[in-house]
Amino acid sequence: MKIRIQADTIRLRLTQTDIDDLGRKGEVEETTHFGDDLFSYSISLKPQIEEPVASFTSGQIAVELPLELGRSWIDSELVGIENKAYISQSEGLKILVEKDFQCLHQRSNEDESDAFPNPLAG
Repeated sequence: MKIRIQADTIRLRLTQTDIDDLGRKGEVEETTHFGDDLFSYSISLKPQIEEPVASFTSGQIAVELPLELGRSWIDSELVGIENKAYISQSEGLKILVEKDFQCLHQRSNEDESDAFPNPLAG
């Protein structure tokens, strides 16, 4: 799973294995070590919520998807899920959750063997 953060947007890209694990376990998590400090991010399926949400607590970003929405995304050709979660009346956080496709141009230092085949590839 990859994370991209820019301004008020969080984008998670899940590989085929990540999506299989999310379907089986209901959660996927990644951790980055900064010496003794940790940064982690996760995605999980939750039956009690109605729209995608995200939170940040103690160095962890947690994205939660409604169970039915997540399952229908996992089992379909749908590329991604998008939502704007409002923190206040004026401030919102855009949440994107996508299937990770192979790049059209190979990068020598990147393993894309678990990424989804790019539909634009010849």
